[in-house]
Amino acid sequence: MRGGHFGKSYLIVKHGGGQERIALGYRFELLQPAFEAMDSDTRFLMMFEIFTVQGEQAREAAAQQAHYYQRAFLEGRLKKRRKNNRIRCEVLPEIVQKIIA
Repeated sequence: MRGGHFGKSYLIVKHGGGQERIALGYRFELLQPAFEAMDSDTRFLMMFEIFTVQGEQAREAAAQQAHYYQRAFLEGRLKKRRKNNRIRCEVLPEIVQKIIA
């Protein structure tokens, strides 16, 4: 873990794919005494669980975003626009039809 005094605390994980940094927030120093009271194995398992949950949430968010763009494409609401020599992708809002009974 790094940081804490005047900024966010981070969990730094080194593995075969390189190094990852996971933000633990500004208030993590409140939990630091609890982590210091844990033995090494328990602390590792707790941090590993935080790392795992963060990864699962990141994958879930990416899947939701991909589904959003796929649905917009299939409905014809995904438009590409050229502005200032850049291509921008725009999702048009859904058209809600009012049914009068």
